[in-house]
Order: sequence, then C-alpha cells, then structure tokens
Amino acid sequence: MSAGHFVLNREVFDYIGGDDCIFQREPLEQLALDGQLMAYRHDGFFCTMDTYREYRRLSNLWSGGNAPWRVWGMTRAFWKDRPIRSVVRGERPIIRSDGRS
Repeated sequence: MSAGHFVLNREVFDYIGGDDCIFQREPLEQLALDGQLMAYRHDGFFCTMDTYREYRRLSNLWSGGNAPWRVWGMTRAFWKDRPIRSVVRGERPIIRSDGRS
C-alpha cells in the first residue's frame, strides 16, 4: 500500500500549470529538482477511513480502548523510559480480518 499526505506552502501553486496538470508528475518532479520536496517516513499506525467497514474497525479500536494512535493523556509513569515508537508501533493490537480487535 502506498499512501501519502501533503503539507504544502502556498507557493506550490506556482508549480501548477492549470486544470489539466497532473500534480504527481510535473509539479512534484519540479519541486524535487528545486530541492523543495521533503518526505517523512511514518512507521506507526496507519489506517484509511474511506469506507463504513474501516469506520467500524477504527470505532471498535477506539471504544475498546485499543486505539494505537491515542497517545495523549498518558501519565508520566507510562512514558518514563519508553520511546514513542515502541508505544505506537510495538503495542498495536492484533486486528482480525472482520475488523474487530
């Protein structure tokens, strides 16, 4: 799976030639050539929520207290000597194919 999100500066519009422009081609290629394109690799939890099935899956994780993206509200004792990566990546619940945890 390949997914991405963009955080853009308004100046990116200078790279878009018009309505027929394919953003992933000319603008991104030129931004890269100009040294203006950067990336961040996220190794944590990721799930789209484009369908009702995905909504149910994420809702079940949240209501069951197993949402791996919820890292706020944890006590200091929880975070002591614990890198964020291990919390987000290493303690993720097992998800069954039916979307329930």
